[in-house]
Order: sequence, then structure tokens, then C-alpha cells
Amino acid sequence: MATIKDVAQLSGVSTATVSRVINGLGGYSDKTREKVNLAIQELQFQRNEIARSLIENRSKSIGVVMPNLSTDVANKIMEGIEDTSFKNDYMVLVAHAGINLERLDISVTRLLERRVEGIVFLSTQITKPIVNQLDGAHVPYIVTGTFSDDRELYYPYVKIDDYQAAVDATNLILNRGYRKIAILGGIKDDFVTSHFRVQGVHDTLKRRGVPYYPELTLQGSFSFAFGASATNRLLSEKSEFDAIFCLSDEVASAAVQVLVRNGISVPRDIGVIGFDDSKTSLMSIPRLTTIHQPLNEIGVVATQKVIDAIKVHQEVDTEIIATKIVQRESL
Repeated sequence: MATIKDVAQLSGVSTATVSRVINGLGGYSDKTREKVNLAIQELQFQRNEIARSLIENRSKSIGVVMPNLSTDVANKIMEGIEDTSFKNDYMVLVAHAGINLERLDISVTRLLERRVEGIVFLSTQITKPIVNQLDGAHVPYIVTGTFSDDRELYYPYVKIDDYQAAVDATNLILNRGYRKIAILGGIKDDFVTSHFRVQGVHDTLKRRGVPYYPELTLQGSFSFAFGASATNRLLSEKSEFDAIFCLSDEVASAAVQVLVRNGISVPRDIGVIGFDDSKTSLMSIPRLTTIHQPLNEIGVVATQKVIDAIKVHQEVDTEIIATKIVQRESL
């Protein structure tokens, strides 16, 4: 295996100059850079990244903290994280912290013990002690899909504009001629995601002079099971509605299934729109009109922000990413 000395000898420069060319440090002519690069190609020289990381006291690794082992949403974000890390010569270490705060604290500590240079949190609200720990260790971090609803606790995040997404969806529903909208899914006390989606529907109805019916809003979770039970409840109570805004594709898919089983045509009798543009949206019959979350892009943006912060020792900033409506057959 060729060494840096072999490259220096073949290109006729010092090992220090070769090192400067390899690391892009400047202080050499274009002709010298060309000679060194030609020697590298001829000798098939490869840098010893392990030795380099030890010398520079760097791990070239990014930590990722996930609340769940595997979900469609998390997997798409992880694809963006993995691709961006790979392109920047970083490895990814994943910690599954669940929803237990103690386990979250331990996961962060273990990642820091393994000398990760930055951390991306997937849909995880972090605490003040964790923020203090990361700031004290000078490790840049970012959160995806959520933010702090505590005015005294700020941390950088990348997420979609849930409110605007709901506004766009509601306008589409109304433009299609529907007027009595049920809202299904999400969690009532979730002031990070669910609240803004529901509020977006409320405000749009008000602006357009269309009545809002509180009894048609049922919240509990984002799951298929909840979507099925909530839709069955609306039908059993003989509630009158002609459209359903669902806070997830799982809820929407369940709603469509229950409606069709009860002889109700979708979208002729009742229109349904989902949220996420997950694989579930394509498995529903009819296929779901839904709000596309650019999950891969969220992973890419979050990871690049952390890596950029590592490289230039700057703070990570927040970014809101736009959504779009994917029109299919359920609305």
C-alpha cells in the first residue's frame, strides 16, 4: 500500500506539501496540486482516516436519537441523514431512546462518550439538562419534526409548517365543494403538531365563512386503530359531515375503509384527505389525497446543518420546510 512518502517522492515535493494538498489547506501552486493528484491516482493512494481522526482528535461520527425503533416517517428521515453523512465522510451512530426521559438522558451521554461530533434528534423534545449538557460539550445538535413549547427553552429544529399545511388542505376541501368537515386524529394536548393542524382548519373555515362543528373533532392518536374507532363513532352517532381532514395517513386510511364498508362512496359522498404521504396513502382504496411531508429533505437539511456547524464552529439555525398536497382519488 502506497504511503504519503511515496506520493511525495513521485511528485517531487515534500510530505508536508502532499499533506496540504490532500487536506485542501492551500499554500501551493495549481501545478503542484496537479502533480500531487496525478501521483495519488497512479499510486492509488488512500488516506488512513483512522490515523487521521486520532491525530485530529475527531470521530467523524454523527449521533441520531430516535423515539421508536422503526416507523415509515423515521425511516425516510434516516435515509436523508445517512446519505448526507456518507457524502460528508461521517458515520452514523443510532440510539433508540423510546419516550422515557431517563433513557433519553442515558442515550445522549453514551453518544457523547463515543465522541460523536454532532447529534440529530428525531421527533424528540429534549430537556433543559440535555441542552446544557450538549452546549457544555460544544456539540452541535438539531431536532426534527418538533420544537419546544416552553418559552424559556429554545433549541434549533427543522420541521414542516403544520399550520400552513392544514390551511392549504382546508382550502382544497372547500374548493371541491365540501362544507361540513370532520377532523380526526392527533392528540388534544399536543401543542407542537396536532394543535397547529387543527387550528389551521379552524381559521380557514372562519376566514371563508364556513361553520366549524366542535363535535366533529375527535382526537386521540395518529394510529389506524384510532381512525377506525373515530369514524365508527361518527357514523354510529349519525353525525352529518361530507369531508374528513385526517392528521395522518393511518387515520385517513382507516376512515376510508370504514366508510366504504358502510356503503359510503369516497369521495362522492364523503371526501377524505390524509397527512404525511406515507406508503399507507398508496395502499388505501381509493388512494389517498394527502399532504406530502418532505421527510428525506428534513433529514438532509438537519444533518447538513449539524455538519456545517462542526466544520466552522457556528450555531445551528432553525428551518421551516414547506409541504405540498398530493392529489389522488379520495377527495
